[in-house]
Amino acid sequence: MNSRKHKAFTLIELIVTLAIFIIVLNVLFPFFITSYKGFNTTEIKSHLQSEGESIMSYFSKDAMEAKEISNITDINDINSLKETQVLSMKSIEFVSGDGDINGYEIKDGVISQYKKDNKDSPKKIGKVVGKDVKDVNIYTVDGKNFSETSSVRINILMKNKDVTYEINNTLYFRNK
Repeated sequence: MNSRKHKAFTLIELIVTLAIFIIVLNVLFPFFITSYKGFNTTEIKSHLQSEGESIMSYFSKDAMEAKEISNITDINDINSLKETQVLSMKSIEFVSGDGDINGYEIKDGVISQYKKDNKDSPKKIGKVVGKDVKDVNIYTVDGKNFSETSSVRINILMKNKDVTYEINNTLYFRNK
């Protein structure tokens, strides 16, 4: 007769091993999920920060060359040149020392830049400056209205998924 012993796992050993594995997995799994969500949030926030800094650098460049603001509208298409603050800005136009107009328009979370030769000329299609913009608020620093001010404070609120990022800057017109 054949009296060899077969070495193998019994069904009970497999069930006990599987149960221990599931218990260990239940303890470790939340750490992996939390770490993944944290990494994802950090990555989105980093992207929003980079995008916001890019937008602000465009605003800064044009504001430093500006002598005045020729037009500023809010989301209700109301011209707010006589105001000292605009919540939820839709568009703004800076007049440079040469008389050229550098404008920005916000539509569906995208800020686009355009240029005009003067107040009466048509817009020259520019480029997309930034995305993921939830809101842009602008205030005069010196308390004067926008048509008379020489400096503004811009607050840009960026949003992507559930992550928000806010960037602020004070811009001074050098040619005023």
